[in-house]
Amino acid sequence: MDDVHASTEYARATAHAIDALLQGDALQGIKNGNNSDPVVKNLTKLAIRLQQFRQHSGQLDQWLRVDASMTSPKIRNIVAELAKEGRRVSVVVFNEIDKASGGGAVDIDPAVLAEYDDVLAAFIRVFILFSQLLSGDGDKDSKLNHPDAHQLVENAQRVSEKVLSSRSALLEMENPRLPTIKTRA
Repeated sequence: MDDVHASTEYARATAHAIDALLQGDALQGIKNGNNSDPVVKNLTKLAIRLQQFRQHSGQLDQWLRVDASMTSPKIRNIVAELAKEGRRVSVVVFNEIDKASGGGAVDIDPAVLAEYDDVLAAFIRVFILFSQLLSGDGDKDSKLNHPDAHQLVENAQRVSEKVLSSRSALLEMENPRLPTIKTRA
């Protein structure tokens, strides 16, 4: 699925942008004065979450390629819908970090960073669920019908919609700055 792969690459680019931001001069005053500043703490946490997101979306992407012909239409449709949302969220997060790292003072709301962390965590749980479904034996569709699976998918959709419906996210989607991502050959 191209959206899963793209989400993986956006997560990689965003994690690199956060690393550059944390290493750069823009945060030095905050870091030198107070290492427990919410922006620094949340950026560090978000960078870790992006690495986890990248790992699990990459694993799901591999399973989808390996098991493509064996995957039911129901699972493919749900994954495709979630992958599109994951890609859109990845673009919004990348743009927010890219905008903040554009030089000068860093102005990122710690609450927004926490929301991004929440949505990435929800997608990680869903990516793990689908990777486990695809790697396991038995009727995958019946396992997907389990209430816990429904709850994970609904939670990812809910928190993603919250992030994507915010004013800043809507503005970012109108004119996104996209990183160069690796495409599959």
